[in-house]
Amino acid sequence: MSENLVGVTIDKRYKIVSLLGSGGMGTVYSAVELGGLDRVVALKLLNRGATSDRESRARFLREGRTLSALLPMMPFLSMLFILA
Repeated sequence: MSENLVGVTIDKRYKIVSLLGSGGMGTVYSAVELGGLDRVVALKLLNRGATSDRESRARFLREGRTLSALLPMMPFLSMLFILA
C-alpha cells in the first residue's frame, strides 16, 4: 500500500498511529479506538488490487473468521477492514 495513512481516522472509529508492517496482501497499522476507549488495536487493510482477487479476499475473510473465534479469549482483538 503506497498511501501513508498515519493520522487518518477510519470509519470514525480508529485513528491510525503507526505502520506495523506490509506485505503482498495488505498493510497492518497500529491504531487507537476512539470514543473514550483509547484501546490500542491493529488494523489490517487489504491492498486495492487484493480486494478484486477472489482468492485473496477469501483468505482475508478466513483470517477474519479465525480472529473472531478468538475474540472471547482475546478482547484486545478488533475488527478488520477491507479497503475497496
